[in-house]
Amino acid sequence: MKLLLVDDNPIDLMLNERVISKLVPEAEIIKKESAISALEYLKEDGNIPEIIFLDIKMPLMNGFDLLNAIEKEDNLSESAIRVLMVTSSVDPQDKEKASGYEKVIGFIEKPISPEIITEYLEKV
Repeated sequence: MKLLLVDDNPIDLMLNERVISKLVPEAEIIKKESAISALEYLKEDGNIPEIIFLDIKMPLMNGFDLLNAIEKEDNLSESAIRVLMVTSSVDPQDKEKASGYEKVIGFIEKPISPEIITEYLEKV
């Protein structure tokens, strides 16, 4: 299983990787500190993860911008990528907006917990 973690906070990336790698030790976990670098990675052949753990609030290109870019790229929009929004935002509008994207399967508040991750991994 290939998973992509996208967050501009290196500490959150490290913590999320630790939680996920304990739950899914066989997973290939790729980390990107910006939505821009994540999009560049996704555009490369063979770099389609099963799940993207995506932060919303990032500079230059936020999580919603990345979702929009994924929808515009044929090979990405037609892929089986699923997205979990991982955020410290408590704004109900963010959650509502996220639910409008076909690829988004959940909205998780930071910090992520093993129980929540297990619940979503079982769905996929």
